[in-house]
Amino acid sequence: MKILIIDDHPLLRAGLARLLTLEFQAEVAEAGNAAEGWAKFCADRPDVTVLDLNLPDQGGLSLLPRLRAMDPRARIVILSMHEDELSTAAGLRGGATAYLSKSAGPEIILEAVRAALAGRSYVQPELAQDFTVRRMVEAPRPLPALTPQETELLRLIVDGRRIEQIARSLGVSEKTVANRKSLLRSKLDVATDVELMKAAISAGMVTPRQIG
Repeated sequence: MKILIIDDHPLLRAGLARLLTLEFQAEVAEAGNAAEGWAKFCADRPDVTVLDLNLPDQGGLSLLPRLRAMDPRARIVILSMHEDELSTAAGLRGGATAYLSKSAGPEIILEAVRAALAGRSYVQPELAQDFTVRRMVEAPRPLPALTPQETELLRLIVDGRRIEQIARSLGVSEKTVANRKSLLRSKLDVATDVELMKAAISAGMVTPRQIG
């Protein structure tokens, strides 16, 4: 059995690798960023991939659809510091098999990996109890018609990019990004970036811009 851990925290990777090796007698590979994780995923085709959402070179939500496209049968367990409904819904709608927070104990992590190996979806119980997550996952609401430029901007926002990162991705100034975000909030009748993300995720737009 092969398991791949994609996370930028060496101590967490080491502890998790030991746990999974002992429990599953697995061959565990580690990657500290998205580029390395992508290369190892393509080379090894792991049975389960444990994926962090916050990676130094590319967000996990951007990497997720690439992994799924490479291997539609991929079993991907998100292990993230984010316990909010937006991140949970984004991961699930993006194709993750399981979603856990980094506060989960070893038994919960092992339970999630066992479920993934069996082809079953799994959400950490505390997160699964949130009705809002279930509603956002099961009942997408359409957005107003967006231009390609607006769609691109919204995808980058959903991916958690900071304004300076968005500016570099789009090749424009930070002031231009701020102006475009203001216009987009007005169009969608929301007041904050969090509400923009809620609108995007509830509409099913959780496949952020794929880079590389």
